[in-house]
Amino acid sequence: MKHVFTFFLLLITYTAVAQYKFPKQELATAVKGKTLAVQLLNETDESDKNINAALQDAFTTNWKLTPVEFFSPADIKQLRESRNEKYAVLTQQDELKKDIRTYYIDNKGRRQNFGGASGQHQKFKYSAFTFSYYDFDLILFQKKKEVNVTSISFANGELSKADYLYLTQQLSRLVENAANATPMKKYYSVDRNIETLKNYNLVLLNDFFKEKERPEIDKNYENKFELVDYEKYEDVILSQEANTGYVKIIWSNQHETYAWVVVDSQDGSILSLLSFGGVRFGKNHDANDIIKVKHLKYITAKGGQNLNNRYK
Repeated sequence: MKHVFTFFLLLITYTAVAQYKFPKQELATAVKGKTLAVQLLNETDESDKNINAALQDAFTTNWKLTPVEFFSPADIKQLRESRNEKYAVLTQQDELKKDIRTYYIDNKGRRQNFGGASGQHQKFKYSAFTFSYYDFDLILFQKKKEVNVTSISFANGELSKADYLYLTQQLSRLVENAANATPMKKYYSVDRNIETLKNYNLVLLNDFFKEKERPEIDKNYENKFELVDYEKYEDVILSQEANTGYVKIIWSNQHETYAWVVVDSQDGSILSLLSFGGVRFGKNHDANDIIKVKHLKYITAKGGQNLNNRYK
C-alpha cells in the first residue's frame, strides 16, 4: 500500500525504530507450503512495464522457498475474495502515483532521473530522494480470513531492481528463520553486527549528505567506507559484494517513522538501524541531503543499537 505524509514530523535520532515484523513460526511454516502469488502493477506506461519485469526477475532469480507465480491486480483481488488457500499472497498497491515520481525505471530495471530523459520527463527536477512510503504485505488465508505474516516497507515509490533484490532478501530471511524457530536475538545480534562492520566496507551514497559535510565522514565513522554515485551504489547492491554494507532508507510501519539501515550486500541481513534526527518530512518531500554526518557514529554505538533493537 502506498502512503504519502500530509503533515510534518520532527524525529529524534534515538527514537526506537521497529524492525520488520518477525513472523510467527506457524505462519512462516504455512507460507513454505504454499505457492507465492506476487502482485504486479497495472501497466499504464513503459516505466510500469519495466518495474514489473524487474520484480518478476528478482523473484524468479532469488526466491527459493516456494514456487512463485505473478498476478495482475485484478487477479489478486479475485484470489483475496475467494480466499484461495493454495497461495500465500504478496500484495502491493496497483498503481504508483505519478505526481510523486522523480525517477523512472529503465528496461534494465535501473533507476534513472526524469531530468535526463526527453519529452514528458523534462518537467521533473532532480532530487536525491522523494519521501513517501510503499508497503508489500505477505498474507495467508486461514479459515477464510486474511492473516498478515509480515510487511516490508520502502521509503521511496520508485522501486528498482535493487529494491526488489532487497525485498526478496528480507522476505526470504524472515520466513526461513521464523520457520526454523531461530531465536530473534540470534537473528539480529547487536554485538555480532558491530563486530561484522569493523571488517566491512560501508558504501554511502553521495546524495545522502550535504556536500560541505562529506569531508567530515571519517571523523564520525571509524571503519572503512566509500562515497559513491547512484550507479555505483546500485552496482554494489546488485552484485551482492562480499564484506560490504550499504545504507538504505526505509519506512517503519509500527512507529510511523523513516529510518536508515545498514544492509549486508551479500545476503541482505540488517547490520544497523537508526531513525532520523532533525529532519522534517512533508507530502512529496524532496531531499538533496538526508543523513547528518554526525549521526554516522551511531551505526556502531552499542547503546543506541540496543535501544532500537526489537528482536529480543
